[in-house]
Amino acid sequence: MIVARSLKTMESFICLGEVCHGFLFLLMRRLAMNIKSLIKSGLLIIAVCFFALISFEASAYYVDTRDPVTNELLERVYKDDVTDKTTRINTYVYDGTGANIRTNYTRQDYDASEVITQSRAYAYNESNQVSDYVDTRYSGGSVDTAYAYSGYVYHDNGTRESYTRTDTDSNGDTTRVYTEARDESNVRTSYDWTTYDATSGNSTRNYNVTANSSGQTTAVVDNRYDGSGNLDITYTYDGYTYHDNGTRESYTRTDTDSNGDTTRVYSEARDESNVRTSYDWTTYDATSGNSTRNYNVTANSSGQTTNVVDNRYDGSGNLDTTYAYDGYTYHANGQRATYTRTDSNGDGDTTATRSYDYNDEGTITAQAGDTYDAATGNKTSDYSYGYNGEGARTSYDRSNYDATTGNKTRDYTYGYNDAGTRTSYDTQYYDVATGLQTRDYNASYNDSGQATDVVDARYDSSGNLDRTYTYGGYVYNDEGVRTAFDRSDTDSSGRTTATHAYGYNDEGTRTSYDRSNYDATTGNKTRDYTYGYNDDGTRTSYNSQYYDSATGTMTRDYDASYNSSGQATGVVDARYDEDGNLERTYAYSGYTYHENGIREAYTRTDTNADGSVTRIYTETRNDGNIRTDYEWTTYDPNTGESIRTYGTDYDDNGQRTAVTDVRYGDDGGIDSYVEYRYDSEGNRSIYSRYTRDGSGNLVITLWEGQDLEEQIKNITGFYYDPERGSFLPKYGTLPPVVVE
Repeated sequence: MIVARSLKTMESFICLGEVCHGFLFLLMRRLAMNIKSLIKSGLLIIAVCFFALISFEASAYYVDTRDPVTNELLERVYKDDVTDKTTRINTYVYDGTGANIRTNYTRQDYDASEVITQSRAYAYNESNQVSDYVDTRYSGGSVDTAYAYSGYVYHDNGTRESYTRTDTDSNGDTTRVYTEARDESNVRTSYDWTTYDATSGNSTRNYNVTANSSGQTTAVVDNRYDGSGNLDITYTYDGYTYHDNGTRESYTRTDTDSNGDTTRVYSEARDESNVRTSYDWTTYDATSGNSTRNYNVTANSSGQTTNVVDNRYDGSGNLDTTYAYDGYTYHANGQRATYTRTDSNGDGDTTATRSYDYNDEGTITAQAGDTYDAATGNKTSDYSYGYNGEGARTSYDRSNYDATTGNKTRDYTYGYNDAGTRTSYDTQYYDVATGLQTRDYNASYNDSGQATDVVDARYDSSGNLDRTYTYGGYVYNDEGVRTAFDRSDTDSSGRTTATHAYGYNDEGTRTSYDRSNYDATTGNKTRDYTYGYNDDGTRTSYNSQYYDSATGTMTRDYDASYNSSGQATGVVDARYDEDGNLERTYAYSGYTYHENGIREAYTRTDTNADGSVTRIYTETRNDGNIRTDYEWTTYDPNTGESIRTYGTDYDDNGQRTAVTDVRYGDDGGIDSYVEYRYDSEGNRSIYSRYTRDGSGNLVITLWEGQDLEEQIKNITGFYYDPERGSFLPKYGTLPPVVVE
């Protein structure tokens, strides 16, 4: 038998007036009291009619299912509607014994489109206690996450003793398992959870907690796993103690790696107000077990730090450095006001001290410090910083000292604007032995921190001004990149000795450099330099002129060009006499290079003032930069005829293998030809000299011990060798041989 009942007053029923309202109430009451008599009297039909009227506008109702014989309740279903849309369905299942003991309960929630969003399913034991529970969450009507509670156990007094919760994703893969236990007073005494990678099923973390009968934690083990499910790190919390008021007093945490080796131990203490009054941690090298660092902090009852000791250890576990913080004071509002830090080495020798000051807003207002030599105890530096109310640095002063003599070696002074940008910098250097100043460097900067002027003064060993470099003319582009500046050099009397001009592109790469040197006494220019560069900073040209310091007359003009790799491609070196007239020129050309950048070959041509060639020189080198050949020939500048040719050959190791010396006569013919040959050890093995006597006969001079017939064959071969080129064809047939 199924009976439906309204759970809420309906708008249409209200419109019938108070009489209908009373009649309906009476009817529903009689329906509940005696359904059989209502059926006989025909009132059931009236009830159904009124139910139809009610349900037309109803927003909630339930349907009971009862045993047709005993009329005992078996199931009750609640349904909520909003504008005819189902939003929730609750279903209760009973054991049908008449005691109305619930065995199951389900609930489904739906959105406005009647798409399920969540479902809950409960199962109960015979004591009406939850035995299982599944909470399923949906996305777009499909399962997104499910939480399954199972294994419920209860104490005799009915309180829950333990249960397990298993979380799964949309694919049904387990992502987390949680268990907990409680005592008969419902105090949780332990809980444990493990997370899993849904894809591989490997554990990612396990967290286990135990507690005492007051619910206070007594131990925690937190295991972390790597991507393969292997144990990676373990954090173990134990040694928990508690104050009488129940607040935690202390505990210890020990970190271990996958091998169980300790890597860190942490402990802390708190007072009864739960204010941390101290904590301490030590890190360890997992392999050796040696300490690497210990950090200890104490605090007052307000939780404000009063002391810190930070010990650092070397690889053998020996104390290396200690940083001790103390002297803490605080403003009335609790902000830190001051503290000091003292650094010491492993032997306890002080190496540095520092002090800090802050305003009541926590902004630093001052900082100062000293450093010391551990061996002598002498101060090696002192410094101080100044700040404005916003914490921006306004000044920085520092002095350095020699550890042995104690003499000052350097002073620094920095100035800053309110934005913390450096506006000035001055430093002085001092001789460590005498204490005399050796250098004074002073620079000023604009509000963007860009240099505007620099003066760099240098002093001699007696402390007297020796020279000064003055920088100015700084130019910056819109991005703040320096594109130009110049420098002027002066001597101790302020006389200019050199000027420099630098140019850069928008990327900050140098594109030009011009320099001029001057004689300090006469003021005459002694040299000009001009460098040209491409956009990547590679030198493409270089020109330099030299001048006589007394007359200012140019004595030399050197001009060179380079390829994109910075390798010389051509050089012209012109020399001038004392009157400034061109005297001679050396022109270098024909440059070639190996793949590794080593110069392979070049030619130098010398000319006189008239441009006539007087000498040509060539040289070749291998890729190891070893000279393998060179040759030079001198010429008569009037006739252009060769005068002498001298050449040397080398092997790849730079060992000389042959020397050739050829002298030419007035008629252009060869007067003499001398050739030396050398063995692999550099010893001369063959010596030959060919000369013409007064009658034009060829005279051959052999090194004693050489085979005459073989030498003549060499001459004959030489006579017909077109590559060597020789004077022998001038005489037709082989002339007489004279052996010396």
